[in-house]
Amino acid sequence: MARQSEREWRLRQRIPKDKWTLGDLLFMARHRERHYIETPALALSINANSIKKYERAGYPGGVYPKFPELVRLCRYYRVSADEAFASIENDQTGQGRGGKATDG
Repeated sequence: MARQSEREWRLRQRIPKDKWTLGDLLFMARHRERHYIETPALALSINANSIKKYERAGYPGGVYPKFPELVRLCRYYRVSADEAFASIENDQTGQGRGGKATDG
């Protein structure tokens, strides 16, 4: 893994699992499998840049995958749909709450 990725992994590892966003969940699942970004991109026919954006979902600059892509990513990483949908509640931008940020 690249140094940037290792640094980000260490930072995200400090976040309690019940506070992970969807991006955290996808990022940590990829690192659990010890895959470079290109491995799932090639296997799932999803652009590597799109996967990078999905791994930032829930944070500014991140993008949520479309449902079919989310299903393929969950299957590939062996992540339950329950975990994926629960992580959307931890969104830091408000996108996961119907597109509106809430104040507390």
